[in-house]
Amino acid sequence: MYFNMIELSTANISLFILTLITLIIASYTDIKRREVPDMISYGFIFLALLLRATFAIDYGWQFLVSGLVGFIICLVIASVLFFSGQWGGADSKLLLGMGVVLGTDFIFGTSSNINLAWGLALFFLLLLLVSAIYGLVWMLVLAFIKRKNFIISFKSKIKQNKVEHFVALGFTILFLILTFWQVFFLVLAIIPLLGYYLFIFVASVEETCFIQARKIPFLVEGDWLAEDVYVMKENLGRKELVVEKKVIDRKDLNHLRQLYSEGQLTEIKIKEGLPLVPGFLFAYLVLMFFWEWLSSVLF
Repeated sequence: MYFNMIELSTANISLFILTLITLIIASYTDIKRREVPDMISYGFIFLALLLRATFAIDYGWQFLVSGLVGFIICLVIASVLFFSGQWGGADSKLLLGMGVVLGTDFIFGTSSNINLAWGLALFFLLLLLVSAIYGLVWMLVLAFIKRKNFIISFKSKIKQNKVEHFVALGFTILFLILTFWQVFFLVLAIIPLLGYYLFIFVASVEETCFIQARKIPFLVEGDWLAEDVYVMKENLGRKELVVEKKVIDRKDLNHLRQLYSEGQLTEIKIKEGLPLVPGFLFAYLVLMFFWEWLSSVLF
């Protein structure tokens, strides 16, 4: 367990309980409503910082600065993921809180175990791995539920991407031939076609399960636009771009609501995406309870 590597102090137990409760509640709201209220995200960050500041009185200033360094590291990562459109605002804010909770003390050299100092980095790697597995399972379930539309979309996309299909098949055949000289190529042989069908699968699930029309009043900050938004301008005799395809921010939301109140727009298409927050919960639990095994494998 991760707890075997650190002192089971009131500070560590408090941070663990805070994180566990926050991630459970946030996971529920993310699955239920596809959003995490700012009160949860900001409250998590504030309380984690408050706990570190309070316990820094007994454990030294490094205990607080460790959390601040973790916050800054996660701020950089979250900003890149958010502004590149990979993550929503709620996921990014929760990552900031995780940075404060896990912290990092390798810059101080105070950790009793060098592996423990890289707990934040390992959490992020676990988050990527666990989220990928969890996301794939989620998409398989969605594809089964909406299998009729999914199959139609899947077949259509294969027809649309015939060239890529033949290229992938060609590489597979090439690697199978090379297997006669080196068995290692047998492993590579499955990658081209597997990658191609995985791409088609994800694209089909996205089209049939994730893209939906939503009324303007029900939009929230962090929703992903599935396409550019246009409104008809009678005085110009043509449509005008009002919001480009991206993650909706506060300014976009206010603009869209104004257009709705003026009767120029009623609904738009959004890409719902996967509820990512449960991935945070699973990754955190894996880190907490399988730390010794993971550190023995990786370090």
